[in-house]
Amino acid sequence: MAGILIGRDETEMADRLAAAARAFGGDQDDRDWLDQRLERWITGTPDDARAMVSRFVEAGVERIMLQDFLPWDFDMIDVMGEVLVGQV
Repeated sequence: MAGILIGRDETEMADRLAAAARAFGGDQDDRDWLDQRLERWITGTPDDARAMVSRFVEAGVERIMLQDFLPWDFDMIDVMGEVLVGQV
């Protein structure tokens, strides 16, 4: 299982990073705790996210579960479907 935080472009990513910081009770300007997790999560723009999933595939992973920490952000779920499902 890996966390996921993706956006169609850098602007969406910035908005989602700020939302994740708020959701976890952190200050969006002090993101140390979030930054430490982002290396283990599927994050970034579509190309970034596909590259991260591909690293798991290359390591032999056959199935990955994505943990959505912004479940009210239905648009991010749409993005996951658009850029990951059947693309990697």
